[in-house]
Amino acid sequence: MPIPARTDGKRSWIFQSNPVRFDIICFLSTMNSGVWSVNQHRNQMAIGDKVYFWMSGKDAGIYGVGTILSLPRERIGDDENIDFGRYEVDVSVEKYLGEYYLPRTHFKINLILSNSKIMKFAQGTNFPLSDDEVTEIEQLLSLD
Repeated sequence: MPIPARTDGKRSWIFQSNPVRFDIICFLSTMNSGVWSVNQHRNQMAIGDKVYFWMSGKDAGIYGVGTILSLPRERIGDDENIDFGRYEVDVSVEKYLGEYYLPRTHFKINLILSNSKIMKFAQGTNFPLSDDEVTEIEQLLSLD
């Protein structure tokens, strides 16, 4: 099922990381760009799509904001990240939220965000966001 694009033609995503498998805090706080696995919905991703980086676990939430910089591609050869999936995209890290991250608890109590895909079925790496979900996230991030 196609994911609706924003009014500017781009889509928005949550890219999730398990802190046991990948140090997302280090990635977001020290890198300007890198690669991210795209195991779901890769055929609907485009250069310029917005990304919210989500850490799972007891301190789950959005810890950073970025942009997709490349089209999805298959990992090559013996790539050290092959355990994370066969496909990847280049991403920029535009904002690391640090202690001002948007916790999962905010999603739970928000009427719109509580129904987002990451809240209903958190297994996976890539989750599409609706325009309404993006609006809610942006409003919550601007309050912090």
